[in-house]
Amino acid sequence: LRLVDLESTPFRESLTGEIQPQIAIANLKRYRSLLPNAPMVFAVENGRQPATFTLEVAVQGGALLTYDEANTYRPDGTTLNAPEAFWNRVKMENLTSVHFKQKTAAGVLSQVDDGFVDFAAIAHRLKGRGYRGDLLLENTATDQPLEDAIKSREYLLRLDT
Repeated sequence: LRLVDLESTPFRESLTGEIQPQIAIANLKRYRSLLPNAPMVFAVENGRQPATFTLEVAVQGGALLTYDEANTYRPDGTTLNAPEAFWNRVKMENLTSVHFKQKTAAGVLSQVDDGFVDFAAIAHRLKGRGYRGDLLLENTATDQPLEDAIKSREYLLRLDT
């Protein structure tokens, strides 16, 4: 289950317009009941909610979380919540995938490079805590996707982890 954002989904309380965790959790459980034997993954693209909120919804809804730390950063580099708040709460068994993309004031980059997201810190956390899920490298599309992917991979390999 991949949502563009929780703002445009049936996770909102109709009277106040606010996202209600209990409604979001109930909806995830309902979606999960449609295919009870299939694993369910919860991902929020372009999330405007703190990562700790989406983590709590995923866990209580019985879904594994796909995490993208770049979504934590606003265009000016400030965060919805400090990445440490998420990493201090998440258990590795609740993650199924971690996205790697870089964001700067210019937006999401076409190659992973220096920017708001500290990839070395993420890699250190994942490795130190025995993460076994997948890693997904995501770049903004260009007319040279293979070259961008290779340069991104080279950047990640140079990190001291």
